[in-house]
Amino acid sequence: MKKIIRFFLIPLLLSLALNSFSQTSDVGVPKDYTGEWINWYGNRQVKEKINFVNGQRLGKWTYYNENGTINTNANYVKGKKEGEVDFFSYYESGKLKQTYIFINGKREGWFYNYYENGSIMTKGKYKHGQPVGKWKSYDENGKELK
Repeated sequence: MKKIIRFFLIPLLLSLALNSFSQTSDVGVPKDYTGEWINWYGNRQVKEKINFVNGQRLGKWTYYNENGTINTNANYVKGKKEGEVDFFSYYESGKLKQTYIFINGKREGWFYNYYENGSIMTKGKYKHGQPVGKWKSYDENGKELK
């Protein structure tokens, strides 16, 4: 039973992590826009900030929760997420939720997903954008799930 749960849990977590980037789009950004672009929530709270050069994302992207806390930071190069240790996702409390690396727009290296208490929920590696090797999942007390 635990193997079945783990078999479904890891793909679910990966899917949720991938959907983190679908929180926003470049709708409304002119094709050749250069400068900072800011999107807002209906409550006038900043939703995201990103710089563009000739219509491509460049530099730091910050996505905020509706309460103003940072949800996600990422780095863009030539419109693609890239950079070492460049993706950080946070809970509304401000605690770290996920961290991983993008190279040439694909995940590479270690992926960590954390519980809000700071302990590791899931960890594993990516190579060329694909999960590889043995992934491990833990309960909130740090005990490995089998």
